[in-house]
Amino acid sequence: NGARLRLSPERDWPANRGLDDPLRLLGFIKNQYEDISFADLIVIAGNIAIEESGGLPMTFCPGRTDATDGSGSKFLEPTVMGTVNDTIPEVNDYVKLLGLTPREYVALSGGGHSL
Repeated sequence: NGARLRLSPERDWPANRGLDDPLRLLGFIKNQYEDISFADLIVIAGNIAIEESGGLPMTFCPGRTDATDGSGSKFLEPTVMGTVNDTIPEVNDYVKLLGLTPREYVALSGGGHSL
């Protein structure tokens, strides 16, 4: 997606709170290895996090490019935030949109909060 979560409006969305420090750390790496895109760096960092958490090794395919502005994000803002304000029908629709079973969604959302 061009690593647009570094840019407004994505960086300002409540769902992306807390990403400033990880993005800053990735920025230090990016400065040392200028040939890698932020988009690839974010993906490889995610792969490594999954592997370090006990997941199976993942194949990394480079070649993503970085967006220069956040204009491509205007229709992507999440509507379900995982808060008490989400209604059951909203969460159910979101789970269906993701193509997950309710059990898979609970595992992913719970796992994300425990890592």
